[in-house]
Amino acid sequence: MSNAPQPTHYDALVDVFWIPRIRWQVLFMLALTLSAVSCTSCTRTIGTHPSSAVVLIASDRQKLAASKPLDLLLGVERGMDLTFHRCLLSLPEVERHDHSCPGMLLSDGRQRIRLVPEYISEDSFRDDLAAAQPGPETADTSGTPGEQEIEQDVLVFVHGYAAEPHEAVIQAGQLAHDVNFHKKVIVFTWPTRGLYLSYFVDGINAEWSVPDFVRLLELVHGLPGTQRIHVVGHSMGARIVVRGVKEFLARRCVPPDDSAEVPVIPSPAGGKWFGQIVLVAPDEDTEVFERSFAPILARAAARTTIYFSTRDRALDLARWIFGYKRLGLGDCPRISQAMLDQIQSIDATQVDRGFFGHFYHIDSPEVLADIQRVLAGQSAADPQRRLERKNYYQLLPGAPPPYVAH
Repeated sequence: MSNAPQPTHYDALVDVFWIPRIRWQVLFMLALTLSAVSCTSCTRTIGTHPSSAVVLIASDRQKLAASKPLDLLLGVERGMDLTFHRCLLSLPEVERHDHSCPGMLLSDGRQRIRLVPEYISEDSFRDDLAAAQPGPETADTSGTPGEQEIEQDVLVFVHGYAAEPHEAVIQAGQLAHDVNFHKKVIVFTWPTRGLYLSYFVDGINAEWSVPDFVRLLELVHGLPGTQRIHVVGHSMGARIVVRGVKEFLARRCVPPDDSAEVPVIPSPAGGKWFGQIVLVAPDEDTEVFERSFAPILARAAARTTIYFSTRDRALDLARWIFGYKRLGLGDCPRISQAMLDQIQSIDATQVDRGFFGHFYHIDSPEVLADIQRVLAGQSAADPQRRLERKNYYQLLPGAPPPYVAH
């Protein structure tokens, strides 16, 4: 009699499911890799970019060497505390077809961007944010210099999963330039492994990073002269944004008294804690967002704008993994009528030209032009936005409208 082990029920299940499981893992790897390739798709553009731009960085990644390229300054593991950095971006001259369109630092121009990072202290970080922004928007023409208090907008960008620090800074610098936001820009970079197989590890780290993101928001809010804080979250970074804003407001709740059933969230002097919150291709459960975060964001920000694409293949995979629709795949059908002006969904499907449909915030002129108007405070109902109204708003292909002033 043979001594070979007899097959078990478990072995039979492995025979049935192992090959399909490997097949789906391979497909998942291939899909995520192709989505990264689509991020650097080529689009030739006309005109010139500024010679340089400064992006500030706050990170809870592991701190590494003192003076190295950015990806060697910040590691893939969790850090002990927030660290701060100043990064000079040298931007090349890039041609573009239509001077009224956003610039788009893609193709060979994008590859020629140079980053020069340096560690700075938290005090230096504060000083950089509080310093007057040079340029015509800060010029005082009313009389004696210094009489008029300068109020400045700040843009905080939170990247998605698998993004390396230098890629996050380039995305933020490109986005700020292409939407004509020549003001203070901050990147919050959190621990991502930089690998497209680290989706679940990065998801856990996104949750872990929320308190550090809240600390950054509190730091920026505490600076004198800051008028509005705009927040842009891409993909998994949107999870950090919505949870961070919720925690930020929770810390400011007034405990209920005998006549109130729920805590009261006080409003700042300007009426809202944040200016515009923009979620691009958000990797968040739609129903969780509608139930847990939409009411909070409606209270926290002047407006929250969600960009989605129904052919976002990266989020299609996420939906298959989690079993429920992702926010970046469609509108929010359960948002109440009372919140429709504060929570607006924009369908970017027709202007999403990337293969995987997940990076249209950096490769679609129509999306970039629309984000520029969002940051300028225009509602989706404004006819200058050129959106087609359905149950949501739809971006249509074509020449984007001219720039507007922030």
